[in-house]
Amino acid sequence: MAKIGSWGGHSFEVKRRLARSFTDLTVKGGSETENKVNNKQEFAVRKAGKPLELGMTVILDARLGVDAQADALKLIDQARMGHKSYFYLDGKKLTPCQLMLTSASADNILLTASGEWVSVEVKLTMLQCGKNDGSAGVVSSGGGSSGGKKKVSVKTPAKPSGGVVQTVNSNIDSFNTTFHSVKTSPYTTAVKTAQATVNQITNSAKKYMVFNKQAGGGGGSSKLLLTK
Repeated sequence: MAKIGSWGGHSFEVKRRLARSFTDLTVKGGSETENKVNNKQEFAVRKAGKPLELGMTVILDARLGVDAQADALKLIDQARMGHKSYFYLDGKKLTPCQLMLTSASADNILLTASGEWVSVEVKLTMLQCGKNDGSAGVVSSGGGSSGGKKKVSVKTPAKPSGGVVQTVNSNIDSFNTTFHSVKTSPYTTAVKTAQATVNQITNSAKKYMVFNKQAGGGGGSSKLLLTK
């Protein structure tokens, strides 16, 4: 005595004098893709997710306390009308989105001599008809020139306040002043003068070594004596 699941007003359960169940439950998901080629290599690129698909076979038997013909024809009519509802399994939603019955096929119909339905198997196919967050899949269109499309409001980032701009400009001015003072400081001038002197001594030493080698001292080491 347990309730297996339910969908669209149909309760699949087993009781003392009633049994309405299903078999071959399948849940299918996939992606729509397109092929692209790069460096002579073809590969698939995902375009969008396909709707979730659920399949099952409902077992209806008049000997188990159900009206096999009425239940089967109701499922077929709901498929023609695109009926949608949540599918519950063990009291919980199988998926967060509603499922639309898109196909119902009555097979293996067993009849009595008078034409009454004894048993039937109804194969069902249901497709996701809403987002996975549980919202409806059909968006109502509104009037006007917008064509029913929702307007999306985009917030423009606030511009920096005047105080921030002034602070940045003040920092830039302070840096320029500091750089100018360092550039023109006596210490910087002294360093430049010393560097020029060292360069002059080095150039003189190179000229002396070249002259000493040309004068016949190329076989030995050249020595340079610097005096004040």
